[in-house]
Amino acid sequence: MQGKTNYKQHTTSDHMRIFNYFRECTTLKEISLFPISLIVIIYLSFQNFTLFHTVIEMYGIVIALIILVIAINTYHLNKDHYLLFLGIAYGFVAGFDFLHTLAYDGMNVFKESSTNLTTQLWIIARYIEGISILFFCMLMNKKATVKLKSTYVVTIYSIVSIALLLIVFKWNLFPVSFVEGVGVTSFKQISEYIISGMLAIAILLIIKNRNVLSHKIFYFLILSCVATIISEIMFIYFKHPDDLFVMWGHIVKIISFYFIYKAVVETALKTPYKKLKNSEERYSHLISVLPDGVLVHIGEKIVFVNSTLSKSLGMEEEELIGNSIYSIVSKEYHIEVREVIKKIRLGNSGRIGERLFLKKDGSHLHGEVTASTITFEGQEAILVIIRDMTERKKVEELEKTVEINQRLLQQVKKHVKLKTEFFSNLSHEMRTPLNVIFGTIQLLEVKLQVGEGVAHNKHLMVIKQNCYRMLRLVNNLLDTTKIDAGYFQLDLGNYNIISIVEDITTSVVDYAEENHVSLIFDTEIEEKIMAIDPDALERIVLNLLSNAIKFTEEGDSVFVNIHDEGEHIVIRVKDTGIGIPKQQIDTIFRRFKQVDKSFSKEHQGTGIGLSLVNSLVRMHGGKMDVQSTYGEGTEFIIQLPVKVLNEEVKTDKNHVNTTDEKAKQVERIQIEFSDIYTAK
Repeated sequence: MQGKTNYKQHTTSDHMRIFNYFRECTTLKEISLFPISLIVIIYLSFQNFTLFHTVIEMYGIVIALIILVIAINTYHLNKDHYLLFLGIAYGFVAGFDFLHTLAYDGMNVFKESSTNLTTQLWIIARYIEGISILFFCMLMNKKATVKLKSTYVVTIYSIVSIALLLIVFKWNLFPVSFVEGVGVTSFKQISEYIISGMLAIAILLIIKNRNVLSHKIFYFLILSCVATIISEIMFIYFKHPDDLFVMWGHIVKIISFYFIYKAVVETALKTPYKKLKNSEERYSHLISVLPDGVLVHIGEKIVFVNSTLSKSLGMEEEELIGNSIYSIVSKEYHIEVREVIKKIRLGNSGRIGERLFLKKDGSHLHGEVTASTITFEGQEAILVIIRDMTERKKVEELEKTVEINQRLLQQVKKHVKLKTEFFSNLSHEMRTPLNVIFGTIQLLEVKLQVGEGVAHNKHLMVIKQNCYRMLRLVNNLLDTTKIDAGYFQLDLGNYNIISIVEDITTSVVDYAEENHVSLIFDTEIEEKIMAIDPDALERIVLNLLSNAIKFTEEGDSVFVNIHDEGEHIVIRVKDTGIGIPKQQIDTIFRRFKQVDKSFSKEHQGTGIGLSLVNSLVRMHGGKMDVQSTYGEGTEFIIQLPVKVLNEEVKTDKNHVNTTDEKAKQVERIQIEFSDIYTAK
């Protein structure tokens, strides 16, 4: 409900009060007075004809004015242009009938009062009445296409009336209608026939358009026209103003006015009232069965609630009506509600949002609120529509819980799968060297039993190499566990990173040559002092070189390049080996994840190495990327930030290794390269 609801000046209750007011004029008690009043008027005609004439004319004038009042006061409800036109026409008819009454002999209002003057004014009133009824009936079936503006109607009737009055009173141009001692003139008789003819045509039009009229209105209009024709005929043959034709002509005229009045009442009041009453009943039923709660409050006082809202809050409607709006609003929203009410009164109506409402049992109703200003029983009020969102919220929360559980389930499945793969790989990796070691030991035992204990070096080397493989696996597992637990700490110092990387690369040249792979080192600079952990850096470079040599064909090359980018040092390890399929590049840094066996020759691992290397690079504040084209080679790119520690931290520009350190380095290389040589 967007924007301020505009009910103009009237609500449904206002309309009902207006209808009820006018309906009071049409009750059986009021209707029964009409024949009684006619009897009284007939009695007066035998006692004093002037009084009779005055009373009956005023009776007709009152009925005509009531028709005008009803048409005007119900126009804003029914928007019936033609009913308003008829009311205006009868207003002017009432005016000329009033002048006709004043001009009657014995009234002595006009200096030139005479039977002719009063007859002329009568003829004018009947012409206006007959033409108006005919015009009304001609356009009866065109209400949807032709609109009449009341201002134009009033203007036209006013101009015509003024002109006729000037013709009668000032210029004396109106034809003579009655001659004393003779009676009515030919003009008067012809005029009565013309008026009767117009009314007869009107009857035919009413019959033709009976499908657009209700049963009652149809007969009321017919009876009114017939009564008017009878009245006109009676006024053709009277000889003097107080004969029986004049008396019954006036009485039948009043009857015709009464039928027009009844038709107007049916059109403007009774039928719309029934429709409005039915509409109000349907509206009340609709409000009661709406799935949304409806509440109306004036100020802070609740004046209306529907059954849906009362049931949602667990209360009776009587418990809510008369209470403050804040009695059902959660305390946390009280200040906000006051501000919202102010904004709504300023015209900022529409969707308010979701709010919590208090139920009788102390629980909350989660409602989506829309509000707007309305007029309720003549007062400015605020209409609030509350859509119960409680169940939807429960469903949404359940959906979120299900979604979270599904994600957790997927993660669990993923971890279970990784663990399964890891333990499968781990069992394979551990079983292979153990089988080799166990087999070699059995062979040595056999040879020792037969006295062939001379050349055992080769077998001892196999045992040693596979022990290195086991040690490498154990070291990687331990370090990975320490990193996850947060126990692994870098031993940072200021070192020449160029010297360290070059020294590591040079140390593994022999291992590369044993695999018939060329190892080429190149650098842009000769020295770059920065904070690093030399052991961790050695482990990073050795792992990348081990992988590069492992997956590079004999006769190909591995390149190690260092670039200085100012704030970063970039180390690139590139091979011309088998490469990595595009769809698997994103998975190589995942722990326990291996490239598909179909792509990786006969060399296998646990999938821990690259994950560990990536963690060590990140602990230095750097990042690690990979670029690879399947069948052409792979390049690992390490970017380390250039940072220098304070002078108190140990600094070794050239990182010169002692004999003992070199021996340890050789052992570390043998451990890192342990899975290359057993394959040879």
